[in-house]
Amino acid sequence: SSIKRVLDHLALMGYTMMMLYTEDVVKLEDHPYFGYMRGRYTTEDFRAIDDYAYEYGIEVIPCLELYGHMEKYLIWGEAFRIKDTESVLMAREEKTFEFLDKLIGTAASCFRSRRIHVGMDEAFDMGRGRFLTKHGYVPPFDIFNEYMDRLMEIVNKYGLSPMMWSDMYFRVSSGNNRYYGEDIEIPPEVAAKIPQNMELI
Repeated sequence: SSIKRVLDHLALMGYTMMMLYTEDVVKLEDHPYFGYMRGRYTTEDFRAIDDYAYEYGIEVIPCLELYGHMEKYLIWGEAFRIKDTESVLMAREEKTFEFLDKLIGTAASCFRSRRIHVGMDEAFDMGRGRFLTKHGYVPPFDIFNEYMDRLMEIVNKYGLSPMMWSDMYFRVSSGNNRYYGEDIEIPPEVAAKIPQNMELI
């Protein structure tokens, strides 16, 4: 009901798009603790939101977190196999990408939009938890790019056009992990690693 009220206001203001940020508040089959006690949405809820927005001509874009910002889920034992650090998913782990496939597939089945926001921001400690124990030290940007390649395979499988928060590309280019510095320039070798059809936000 709250989302519908927001859509009423957006329609009055002439908006044609709404980005629905979810983190873990998605009811996911076979993952009972994903969004547990967090007011998660069912697929029926998402479809009802999308139908309501469609009547106004508003596109609803699901915004997921597919790497960092997973601390609310990673506290549960169910998530141990896909946990790197307290908030970041485990790279180079097939179970992680099976989980992402299910999450992306669930979202893709609920919305008319073929656009999706994949998050990917603020994964500061990637590779420094269970990943480090299992694989040894790997430069974080290498981990990020490898992970992104696998994620893009899943996004492409569902015919989606992805967008992401852009901070990690700026941070790796800043020299001091800053995001908003006016003097930051993304060097060609970093820019070359950004997927061709990824929109940066």
